[in-house]
Amino acid sequence: IDGPYLFAALPSHPESGLRHAQLHLFGDGGGRRGEPDAIQVHLDLDLTALGPLWVSLSLYGGHCQCTLRSASEEICALLDGHRAELEAALQA
Repeated sequence: IDGPYLFAALPSHPESGLRHAQLHLFGDGGGRRGEPDAIQVHLDLDLTALGPLWVSLSLYGGHCQCTLRSASEEICALLDGHRAELEAALQA
């Protein structure tokens, strides 16, 4: 890794719907974009309702991008079906 990196396993309550959560933080261009002011935050989650989910937040050049990924085609279709709602909630 070419730059600062932070990893944390985040605690969760058994009844929260969150099986596990891990945080990966890349700074100073250490992420895929390679820009000096880029910061990337990745959440590796396992949720009881959605299963494994990878949430990526990229901050670069004054812009923020959020990407949700799932290995399940069914969950991908569900997320795509609610894209407008998710975008509105993130913008708010």
